[in-house]
Amino acid sequence: MPNCPKCKKVVYFAERKSSLGKDWHSSCLRCERCDKTLTPGGHAEHEGLPYCHRPCYATLFGPTGKKLKNFIYQITIKLISISLVISWSDLITSSSIQLFII
Repeated sequence: MPNCPKCKKVVYFAERKSSLGKDWHSSCLRCERCDKTLTPGGHAEHEGLPYCHRPCYATLFGPTGKKLKNFIYQITIKLISISLVISWSDLITSSSIQLFII
C-alpha cells in the first residue's frame, strides 16, 4: 500500500487520487499556497508539490511570477520617495539639516 506524500498515512484504493506520480488522499491533494482542493491533472506542480494554476502557480513561478517582486520593489520606491518628500519639507521648515537613511 502506498503512503500519501502529504500526511504519510496509507492510501487505500477506494480513496486514492493519483497525481504527480503519487497516490494522495482526496483531502490531502491541496494547493501548497492557498490550500484549495485540487483534482488530479487539474493543477500545476513545482518541485513535486501541487499548486492551483491561478493565481498561486502563475504568481509564484509562472512567466509573470515576478509580479510579486516587482510589486514589492514599486512599494519600496514609493515609500522612499514619500520619505524624501517628508524629509524635504522638514528641511525647509526647520533650521537644522537632517539626513534620513532608509
